[in-house]
Amino acid sequence: MQNSVVKPTLVFLPGMLCDERVWAPQIEVLRANYEIIFVDLKPYDSIEGMVEAVNIAVSGERDGDRPRRRTRSGAGVRSGRGTNSGAGRADSVSKVGAATATKFILAGFSMGGYIAQEYALRFRENLSRLILVGVSGRGFTEEEREKHRWGKRLAEQSRFAGIPDQRLKEYLHPQSYEDVALRELIKDMAKTDASQVYLRQLKATQERRDLRAELVQVSCPVLVIGGAEDQIAPIEWMEELAGRFEDSRFVKIEESGHFVSLEKSAKVSEAIWAFLRE
Repeated sequence: MQNSVVKPTLVFLPGMLCDERVWAPQIEVLRANYEIIFVDLKPYDSIEGMVEAVNIAVSGERDGDRPRRRTRSGAGVRSGRGTNSGAGRADSVSKVGAATATKFILAGFSMGGYIAQEYALRFRENLSRLILVGVSGRGFTEEEREKHRWGKRLAEQSRFAGIPDQRLKEYLHPQSYEDVALRELIKDMAKTDASQVYLRQLKATQERRDLRAELVQVSCPVLVIGGAEDQIAPIEWMEELAGRFEDSRFVKIEESGHFVSLEKSAKVSEAIWAFLRE
């Protein structure tokens, strides 16, 4: 009787208003060699809740009498979602984190990249590698605050329907913006309960603190990937972020904006694959 091969676990976290499709090209490339878990961050209104969601998805433990949900979302991909825990759940997060038995790889895009850094600081013993895409370790900036005020006003009036084309010009490289299918995909990811999801995630991201001085504590290998023309997380910020870690690699993707995992999917997949095979 042959022993079955246990695949390493690779957990993906999405950006604001995104679902698993933001990572779809990379999941397609990697799922034959890795146990893929996608963590849906849309139900959560706090950083604590999002961090807890990672442990819920990975550990499969139980939170009191409520089971951790682990469901199938396409071939070879598990989708993890936990309870919407607020800022008062730090003890629960610590308890679940301590129960995670096997080290795993954590990858985060944009908002998910920030949550990945928070997770790495709290539970660095759980991670074998960390992948960060389109993110800095900085706190909530005044420019972001102003943009969020605009979205919050619309969301509170139930008039927020996702990212409009005009705003997508800030998120995409000019060449990528001409790709109508890509624009529609990004807008479609945000459609379901757009106003409520946006309000929850706005509330969570307003808690964002500057992590940069603490990142030297993360000892696992780290890969930082950024689009050269990213207007949301400028490439200089991402290069600086990579320099904050003890063991990091930095990959700059030319002719790409913020949604680099979709704009230049093959190059991002190649960079991740090379990093994981080191």
